[in-house]
Amino acid sequence: MSGVFRSNRAILAALLSVLVACTGSGGDVEPTRSGDGATPDIRSGGAITFGIIGEPATWDPYAAQASAATFALVRPLYPSLFSFEPDGSVRNYLAESFEKTKSGFRVTIEKARWSNGRRITARDVVASARRARAPSGFARVRSAVVVGTRKIAFRAPFADWKRALATASFVLPAGRVPRGKTVSGGPYVLESVTPGLEAVFARNDRWWGDDDPRLHRVVVQFIQDLDVMLALLEDRRLDGAAPTSSVNLGARLDAIGVEHEESLGWETVYLDLEGAQLDDSGRHALARAVDRALIEEGFIRDSGRTVDTLHPSPGRRGAEGEWTAAAFPIGDASNERIRLAVGVGDELTELIQRALRLQFEDAGFEVELVTTDAATFYGPWELTDPMDVAIRRAA
Repeated sequence: MSGVFRSNRAILAALLSVLVACTGSGGDVEPTRSGDGATPDIRSGGAITFGIIGEPATWDPYAAQASAATFALVRPLYPSLFSFEPDGSVRNYLAESFEKTKSGFRVTIEKARWSNGRRITARDVVASARRARAPSGFARVRSAVVVGTRKIAFRAPFADWKRALATASFVLPAGRVPRGKTVSGGPYVLESVTPGLEAVFARNDRWWGDDDPRLHRVVVQFIQDLDVMLALLEDRRLDGAAPTSSVNLGARLDAIGVEHEESLGWETVYLDLEGAQLDDSGRHALARAVDRALIEEGFIRDSGRTVDTLHPSPGRRGAEGEWTAAAFPIGDASNERIRLAVGVGDELTELIQRALRLQFEDAGFEVELVTTDAATFYGPWELTDPMDVAIRRAA
């Protein structure tokens, strides 16, 4: 049944994917208040405290429990072959050079080392690619073979392989996160983790990249919900934060005098059915019940657009794909009772929860609404899946 769960989970992700204006907050040592004037120059050194909503259930980006928080927090620790620039273009990261081949492409990696002094080799890349799972671009590769200490040959039946390998395609030591050890190939090392509270990142003394990290230390605090995050920002107990996109978020930040910036990015609001006690017919009925046009009209409006692919990308046509409602056979709800859960304090998903309740009830489901704090929702509940349907985010 696990294959069915993954299949339906992946399909349902396309239902609610949106391109939205993601609001963040700026600041280096202290948040710049609205009206304070220009943002101060960025200086090297020092430390900041940064807030995120919730806590990752795992630090392994290729574990089944990996979430958007996992991907965000391991990015300074583990390199990828390529990476995205802010404008959506792709640049070399761990890849030193590359060439096309008849069946795919070949990559030569940089002369780089892990933080423990060992070389980063092609074996690390291949082991990572073999463990990878969606949404990692490695998961789209047909095969990866070591052809030299620093050379890897990939077979890939697609043309956008550089973009694919810039997408959550982390290279881990021997393809795994070492137990009980902190080994990094990125600009920072993970100095400590206090569950339920914070993670502390420090500069990697063996960082091999051209650009040295400006900050000596970054403390990432795990915040329970958006209201708590805004209160900490207002009290200057956070130097910056990454709030989830929410209705009227910009106005709320303005009201407490916190400078913020917006950029067009994409995030997925998806239905997690891992805990659902539904057969295929019930899952099909659930999928067909979602009215994406109504959700777009009510919640996205002029802030973005829905996408028709599980792998959106920058550009005018980045949202286009082959998704269609006809992909789902007609199912039968048969008065199935489902529990529909969200993390409390996430205003956008709470509103979507209410809208989906009506749509599911119209399709014949009996729906019970459930909420819990974000730390539990994106932590233990990702592992145990106690709800039938969870409305989750992924960036």
